Amino acid sequence: MGTEATHSAPLGVSLSGAAVVCLARPPTFINPNSTPLEVTLALIGRKLLHIYIVIIFNTSTMSNAATRNLATRFTILGTGGAGKSALVVQFVHSHYCEIYDPTIEDIYRRQWEVDGCIALADILDTAGQDEYTALRSTWFTGSDGFLLVYNMCSRTSYEDAKGFLEQIKRHNDDSPTPFMVVATHADMASERAVSPEEGQLFAKDCGQYSGYIEVSNKDRTNVDETFSELVRLVRKLHQPLEGRDSQKKAKKQLHAKCSIL
Repeated sequence: MGTEATHSAPLGVSLSGAAVVCLARPPTFINPNSTPLEVTLALIGRKLLHIYIVIIFNTSTMSNAATRNLATRFTILGTGGAGKSALVVQFVHSHYCEIYDPTIEDIYRRQWEVDGCIALADILDTAGQDEYTALRSTWFTGSDGFLLVYNMCSRTSYEDAKGFLEQIKRHNDDSPTPFMVVATHADMASERAVSPEEGQLFAKDCGQYSGYIEVSNKDRTNVDETFSELVRLVRKLHQPLEGRDSQKKAKKQLHAKCSIL
């Protein structure tokens, strides 16, 4: 199954919609010598064309809105230099960023397959610098899952990532939320300052819908699996209600068949 990826792509009207805008005022070609009947038919034709254009434009806009609603929204959090941008760029574009370029806010999109089902994700890459703390409450709103990223070679990076968890819990009133705790720089594990056990304990503190993984943005180790696992956690949390109801119904039927002699 192929993948589709975009970076900072506008999620509004499609190209077909833009073309429709250009046609929204069709020119009128009416011969001055035309009979009243011919003029009437020309005006009716122009009106029908205008109605058709409006219908096509609205259909295109609704289609784009539906695509946005189907996308799972992920937010990547961590301090500057933790490897957040390198992680998402490697995931979306299969490219390793060797030069550190501080991020303010970028949005990426990728479609891929997870367990035989198509996954579509909008990924918000956030700023790790303290001067952008005022933006953090907006990052927490509307996200389906979070990636808490730290550099395993930096104790400070680890502690700062744990600070993001506390902020999200306060913002979400401790409601169930999917998390992936991501330790970067696995290719430098010999220099690690944070043990795998500490990373696993961090993930445990995130709640029931959480996981821990170690990645290397440089050689792409576990990059795809990081996002795929977060998709699984989101699906687990939002298991269709009909599925839960059917399970309850099956249990009731099983109990009904049992009798005490």
